[in-house]
Amino acid sequence: MTDMTKQAFIDRLRIERIKWLALLEQVPPERREEPGVVGQWSVRDLVVHVAVWENWGANVAHSITEGRAWSNDELFGVTIPPEVAALDFDSFNVWLTSRSDGRSYAQATTDERAAYWRFAEAFEKLNEADLPKPASTFPVLAAFVDDTLWDVMANQVFGHYNEHAENVRAWPGNHKTRT
Repeated sequence: MTDMTKQAFIDRLRIERIKWLALLEQVPPERREEPGVVGQWSVRDLVVHVAVWENWGANVAHSITEGRAWSNDELFGVTIPPEVAALDFDSFNVWLTSRSDGRSYAQATTDERAAYWRFAEAFEKLNEADLPKPASTFPVLAAFVDDTLWDVMANQVFGHYNEHAENVRAWPGNHKTRT
């Protein structure tokens, strides 16, 4: 992705987002909170999960433009207890997503929409010359030794949409989409 321009990234983000939202619209409303799309997660849970990582991506971008490494609590917008920080990645994802248990699909999509716009706005502020650099160049992303900043940013949005679009399409019984 190192040959991508910032504008090409933004254009791809818009296109992939339209596809993601169109796919979500195909899921019948009565199934959006039904578990089983990814493990026990519902489509609502996936929307919450995507919002968490869009917000994280926005916060990473803010951290980079500010020139300081934000703490994990700042990056995730929540205090992360030490026992949660010690969890494996999948369990950590479950913990983050479960913080929105009880919120409806409509509330989850409102939150996700806000997270998307936060990401888009924060991404715009990044210096294009920094985007092809190794992510580990930036203190906030020191652990990302195999990725560029482009890669990290893409994985929070359209990479994530595509990953979970596959889950939604493969979900048993999802052939009953609205027409």
